[in-house]
Amino acid sequence: MTISTRQIREILAAEGLVAAFPSFQVTPKPRSPEVNDFYQKAARNWSRMGVVPWTVRFDGDKAEIRFKSRTAEASYDFSALIGTGDRGAFLTLSSNPRKEYANPRQAAQAINGRIILEKELASGRIAARYAARNQGAANAAYLGSLDDRMTNKILTGIAKHYGVSTQAIYKELIDRDAEALYEYITDGSRMRVYEDMKKGRYASTRRVAHRPHFVTPKELRDGHAFMTYKIDAGKNNSKFYEGKITPADDGSWSFLKRWGALTDKGARHSRVDGAKYDKHGLTEAQAQRMLDKERKKRLGPRGYTDAMKSRPVGQYPVGLQRDVGFGWGTQEITNCVPALRNMSDLIVTALAEVQQDDPGDLLRALEGLAVLVGDLPTSSMAKEIAKKMRPPVQRMKKNPRFISDPNRTTKELMTLKRYIDRQTKECNV
Repeated sequence: MTISTRQIREILAAEGLVAAFPSFQVTPKPRSPEVNDFYQKAARNWSRMGVVPWTVRFDGDKAEIRFKSRTAEASYDFSALIGTGDRGAFLTLSSNPRKEYANPRQAAQAINGRIILEKELASGRIAARYAARNQGAANAAYLGSLDDRMTNKILTGIAKHYGVSTQAIYKELIDRDAEALYEYITDGSRMRVYEDMKKGRYASTRRVAHRPHFVTPKELRDGHAFMTYKIDAGKNNSKFYEGKITPADDGSWSFLKRWGALTDKGARHSRVDGAKYDKHGLTEAQAQRMLDKERKKRLGPRGYTDAMKSRPVGQYPVGLQRDVGFGWGTQEITNCVPALRNMSDLIVTALAEVQQDDPGDLLRALEGLAVLVGDLPTSSMAKEIAKKMRPPVQRMKKNPRFISDPNRTTKELMTLKRYIDRQTKECNV
């Protein structure tokens, strides 16, 4: 016999026990052993990948897991569901509930691959690759083929970085003659590799231009901030220097400045100084004078360059290439970049898609790999990775509706993964 929550409350009331249970709730069903075992195995894999679920809710023969970013820079928010069927427990993603991952390791890899792609999309790199074609009709057709969530992701990612509206970005994307599109996208684009792969040749890869450390596009446009940089190849010395003024709740203003090394990894991954020199309790006029004075000093005798008057506008340049014989670390630049680790994880995801015979998700995984090639500086290693990626990418682009040769694709991806794993063995990042 099933007893409802209402009946339980009536029984408690009759016994005079309602006051003792003012927030009474029905206890969730006991965890299914199959679901619990599946989750524990997947969680161990997530732990090794550095993935931590935001929330986990068990209810009998199912478990709902939410994955949400803890930083604004890497925005993602999606959920997965562990359920049971005739063949045991399985995991599905909210984006594709029809696809089931029956292996806990594959399920963990699918989650990790989804997070990597979401981060790439949030940073504007996937959006930039499509936008940089400067073909209004093609861009409009591509955006029209996506669901609303993905379209908004792409538009918001570009608009947020440049401080403009999504409507303005959309207009530029679908305007065949949009000169502003180049200012928004092309100069900051890190990817030309993928399109050139279709033509059978390797395009030179570049490092992405780094974004400012703590100033925003709006502050720069309003004249309340500056961002400058200085690159001295002879001394192997690359620096960034930023300053801004901000209002406080009590009506006073603060003058803040930050500086550090302009490294290949970007400002966020290197030492940043200046916080102890912040000035508070100023009037707006005082803060503005201090900002203008510091900007003038940097652009004058200190020899810095204004990032708002150089291309790409509002970003730090690619900077030092660090070829053989230059500076502190050709080996580190060539081999030890975080993109290699992400590529290895995505290859595992791609291999799982081959086993699942899912051409759509395999193509998306391969596209994600192509985007990550843009994280690598020009080198023999980058050329080798692109060469090994080319065959499976070309086959999938030619016949995107099915995996024409799964055994060959698996062998090629495994060869690429072994090559990348050999590179990362010496990594110290």
